[in-house]
Amino acid sequence: MFVIPIDFEVGAAGRRSTPESITAPLPYLHYRAEIALTPRFFLRQTYEFFWLQVDNFEGSLFNGLIALEYSPWKYIGFGFGYNIFRVSVKAEGSDYPNIDFTGKIQLNYSGLLLYARTWF
Repeated sequence: MFVIPIDFEVGAAGRRSTPESITAPLPYLHYRAEIALTPRFFLRQTYEFFWLQVDNFEGSLFNGLIALEYSPWKYIGFGFGYNIFRVSVKAEGSDYPNIDFTGKIQLNYSGLLLYARTWF
């Protein structure tokens, strides 16, 4: 968990926008595992989850990856995996200044991933 100042502005077409500012602890969970199957093959897993609720607004983010990686050289690797990414924002109620919004916005992506990696 970490604390960060957040400045944002909420607006809608034909309406005046309303600036907001909060300093909030952000509940962020991160899990990472790297398992050496052999000296050159690795199983990599990463899962990240973020959730925040402010007044009538609620949002979350999830990112997950599982991959098999091969490192033929000391500082270069290649991987093949599966990635899931989800973002969700929900608003309930119409008492927010200058905004009358009730609903949910959701973005989902998942798919295969082929990548190259270098480190030093």
